[in-house]
Formats: sequence, structure tokens, C-alpha cells
Amino acid sequence: KTQLAAAGWAAPLLFVLVTAVLTGLGAPRLVFCSLAGWSFGLGWGFALSHFGTLLGAYAMFLLARHSQPERLRRKYPKRRIIAVPVGTGWWSVLLVRQLPVSGLYNDILLGWSPVSHRDFWIGRALGFLTLGVPATLMRAGEIHADLAQLGM
Repeated sequence: KTQLAAAGWAAPLLFVLVTAVLTGLGAPRLVFCSLAGWSFGLGWGFALSHFGTLLGAYAMFLLARHSQPERLRRKYPKRRIIAVPVGTGWWSVLLVRQLPVSGLYNDILLGWSPVSHRDFWIGRALGFLTLGVPATLMRAGEIHADLAQLGM
């Protein structure tokens, strides 16, 4: 927290960047939600961790989208590549997000599916709310003894 304070106005940008890179590589996003709540409070902490984790997930989605899975199918015809039984709407992304599988694998599989970029953003943004808000709230509550200050 002291190091983030020393970074001044760049601290939120630095936090979002580090969060995006590390969650894109597979780090658990709830760690960053907790750190954000502790470092920035509930409002800003949630916004920064949510945006950072969305950027990391979208980076993996784009990487998978550009990996051309159809080329893999041609190169290894006898190997079975997982076919993603996903619709094309944001609702499908939201449902996939609720599966008990690492988000990294979900992002890769969704990148290989026909889901649009817009639907990925909407579904992921809604899907990350279920655990992101409580994780941020728990740590933000540790730094504010007064409940009136917690929402600020």
C-alpha cells in the first residue's frame, strides 16, 4: 500500500496493468480484487480490479481467437480438439463463467467459439461480479471501521 501511495497518480494505472498481465497469465483474479479493496477502498478498488481482470481475460480471448484452431485441426486430424458448446450471446459467456473451471481456460475456449467481442465483454463483466464484489468488500472493510466510510 505504501508503494502504491508513492506512485501517486500512476498507482491506479499501474495496478490495472499488473492485474491485467498477471490474470491474463492465469493468476487468480480474486487476489487482485482483495488487494484493490485493501489498497483503494471499495468503490475505486472494485472498479480498478474489475477493469484489470477484464483486460486480462480479453487478452487471452484475443490470443485464442488469433491462434486459428482450425489450423490445429488440419495439422492434427486424429486428435480431438474440444468443441465448445456455446451459443453466441452474452448469456452464454455468463453461463460459461459460472463453470468451476479456471477463467484462463474459459477465455481460451470462448476465443475458439463464435462468441462476439461485445458479448464476451458483457458476459465477462457480469460474470465477474459474483465473486469480485464480495472479495473487494471484505478487504475494504478491514481498512474502514466506520460503515459510512466503506462505500466511499
